[in-house]
Amino acid sequence: MPIPRSGRCTPPGGVLVSLLWCAVLTGCSSALLPFASPPRIFTVVNEQAVPGLTGDQRFAAWSPDGKRLALMSNAAGNWDVWTVGIDGTGPQQLTHEPSSEYTSTWSPDGKWLVFSSDRLHRVWPNLWLLDLQQQGLPEQLSPGDGKYFFPTWSPDGTRIAFLYLSTGPPDLELRVMTVADRRTRILDTRGIIFSPPAWSPDGRTVAFASDRTGNTELWLLDLSRDIDFNGHPPAAALRRLTRHAAIDQDPTWSPDGRRIAFTSSRSGNEEIWVMDITAIDKLAPNTEPPLQQLTHHPAIDHHPQWSPDGKRIVFISTRSGRSAPWLIELTP
Repeated sequence: MPIPRSGRCTPPGGVLVSLLWCAVLTGCSSALLPFASPPRIFTVVNEQAVPGLTGDQRFAAWSPDGKRLALMSNAAGNWDVWTVGIDGTGPQQLTHEPSSEYTSTWSPDGKWLVFSSDRLHRVWPNLWLLDLQQQGLPEQLSPGDGKYFFPTWSPDGTRIAFLYLSTGPPDLELRVMTVADRRTRILDTRGIIFSPPAWSPDGRTVAFASDRTGNTELWLLDLSRDIDFNGHPPAAALRRLTRHAAIDQDPTWSPDGRRIAFTSSRSGNEEIWVMDITAIDKLAPNTEPPLQQLTHHPAIDHHPQWSPDGKRIVFISTRSGRSAPWLIELTP
């Protein structure tokens, strides 16, 4: 049987046979094949804004019990740390400084918030600890020698990962601090992107964004061997997750460690995506894990954070005309 020149496939047999024959003979789009469609990892059963907030909000983070969100808000006219119930009730302003307070996250026991603030120098943000039980003044955690961003508490509460920018060369570094003695280690310095790092639920791995290959992708850094990388981790400790010409950043792990949600512009706009890393060790070389786009909106959707029960993702969106937290409810 000669190969058709017109691009129209007319083989005999059933529909599936026809589609297979078409793909083999003429290179017709694999999207026609039923098994070639992207896998569904989750079904989004609900998507709604967190109500009751005014102004703009950024970088929402879950409390360990999943009942409240910590975020930076300018509701009082300045960027401060606030908390609010996931239903929008009980908004509470925790800092009252003329400086800017940036991202904040809860300690795993729910007793502390760590956040970034430029209250010391008005130019260089440092890390600060806020005791949520005493409600006193925040305690400075970092030494004030540079700029500290995106503090993220390890699952066991002993370490904080963050991004660091020195007062010298303008290169971001991925670092980790031991809370007990404030000792800091440099994990990686190559192409670090201004995007929050994320701990795996077992505390053995940190996910982060880097453009070390010329494009912003998601990477994993294995910390299980407790090696002092001094900013240059060996290739064996690194794993590249995404491989796309678009920008992939803002990773967050599901509580079971099987999925990572992230921000991506691969569909032409910043949206929330999720990848399944369950069988990541069995992937063929240079391939991505199974992916699914969760949000589909012309506004900007970014900075996802997974809920402690794994059933919801909070993210920041401009779809209401301002920057505000939204919730996705998921079902497998």
